[in-house]
Amino acid sequence: MEIDISLYPDKDVYYPGEDIEAVFSVRGLSGENVEAIEVGFIGREIIKIGETIGRSRLTDERRNTIANYRYIHRPQHIDELERRYRFTIPENSPPSIHLASSAFLSSSSIKVDYELYVDIRRRLRPDYRKSKNIIVGLKPQFKDYGGQPPSLKFNGENIDFYMELSRETVYPGDNVRLFLKSRRLLKVRKIRVGIRSYAWGLCEKYGVKMPVFSYPLLELRPSDIPQYGRDLDITIPDGVPPTCKSRYWWTWTEIVFEFRGIVREILKLSREIPVNYKYLRPRKIMRYITCPWCSRSVPEDSLRCPFCNYNLAGIRRRKVQS
Repeated sequence: MEIDISLYPDKDVYYPGEDIEAVFSVRGLSGENVEAIEVGFIGREIIKIGETIGRSRLTDERRNTIANYRYIHRPQHIDELERRYRFTIPENSPPSIHLASSAFLSSSSIKVDYELYVDIRRRLRPDYRKSKNIIVGLKPQFKDYGGQPPSLKFNGENIDFYMELSRETVYPGDNVRLFLKSRRLLKVRKIRVGIRSYAWGLCEKYGVKMPVFSYPLLELRPSDIPQYGRDLDITIPDGVPPTCKSRYWWTWTEIVFEFRGIVREILKLSREIPVNYKYLRPRKIMRYITCPWCSRSVPEDSLRCPFCNYNLAGIRRRKVQS
């Protein structure tokens, strides 16, 4: 039995309000004792809480259906079924996302996924199922220009510090200028700068704040930050989730400054930075083989070894035949 799901238009990412036209094809139905064929489009939102508080374990869960289109067919004496349907992604749909808490002994998570599927129910035999995931993005929530860039100012007895970003909105993978200025940093040995993202999930009975992403950017000494200011270039990491607010969960990102003394942390400052959605194409998995002449690793699709020019076509041919 052969099952195929085709999309028109076939894109990497779709957005709320767009239409998806799908063609479901099933071939080889003869002799399969098919009782019913169900095709459809479904979007699910799953929020799980699993936290350890003292000696107690706190668990909770919420499941919501964002979109649910179902069509059932009962084929009789046919060998092939092909149907074309159009689905509309709801306007208020949250983006496809999978966030897991990085806290110790925590299993809290937030997952939103969308899929097209074909379910084939058979009499007295195991059922068939094939699905195809759809990536739903998030329309820009913040303007790139015209606003006030995020800034942070602290004036204390031992620390006088100022920070400002060059962009009011950032995207994953962006290069951003970070301006730092300090008049005094007494008892400070080093300053750690990092990006941290958090999520808040609300289940049936409980809500929880979970750290979902952390990335160190810089580690500076007090002498690296002059009183007249200094510009530093930083790169927003690719794994930063977008700033998003749904009905039962939301996410935000902060740039964090940790001022550390000799043995402990003296002060921690943070400022929220808006992050717009950006689709990141999955990285291609590189596979390697070993050159029999020089014993070095080379890409699997290489015709010749780039180090010794050995002809690798024979190795590829033997691998395909096996």
